[in-house]
Order: sequence, then C-alpha cells, then structure tokens
Amino acid sequence: MPNADALALIHAEATGESGLIVDSRMGRDLDPIRVARLAAAIRTVAETLRGVDLLNRELAASLHVLGFLVSREAESWASRTQEFPKAVFDALIDLEEAVCDLFFDISR
Repeated sequence: MPNADALALIHAEATGESGLIVDSRMGRDLDPIRVARLAAAIRTVAETLRGVDLLNRELAASLHVLGFLVSREAESWASRTQEFPKAVFDALIDLEEAVCDLFFDISR
C-alpha cells in the first residue's frame, strides 16, 4: 500500500463517520481483516518515518485513537455483552503493537 493511501486509511478509521473508532464506540462487531489492514497501513507509515524525530499532530492523534482508544471501547462493550472472538482480539493486539512500535521508534 502506498504511503499516501496508508495515511488516508489511518485518518479515515480514526476520524471518519464510518471509522473503526465509531464502530468500537457503538459496540459493532469489528472485522479482524479490516483491523489487520489498518495495522499494515500503520507499519507502512512507520517505515517512511524511520529516523524522524517528530510526528505531525494530526497523525499522532489518529494513532492514539486507533492504538489505544479503539481497544478500550471494544473491550468495554465486550465486557457487557460477550467475549471477543479470538481473531478480533488478536487483530486488536496487533494494531496496538503497530502503534506502539511507531511511537517507540520516534521516541528514541
């Protein structure tokens, strides 16, 4: 996936009306393939940012939403209704790791 497409996907999933954050807040089922595609997009962007000291504020906010808030919202709904399917749980962990890896690389 080209970097521009990866950035567009990240921002759409974090802020768009049909984004992953909205689905997780509304308690909708999360598609593990969609989450995996997003994690891959974050890794694509991370590769282009290797060695960069700063992140654009909009990108940092989107990554925070996707790497931390999506899982928390989804876990909250799941705790009230049912357990996560393993594939969704694994995809969300991978998403968090992609974001953490990007932030770790920027911070060192």
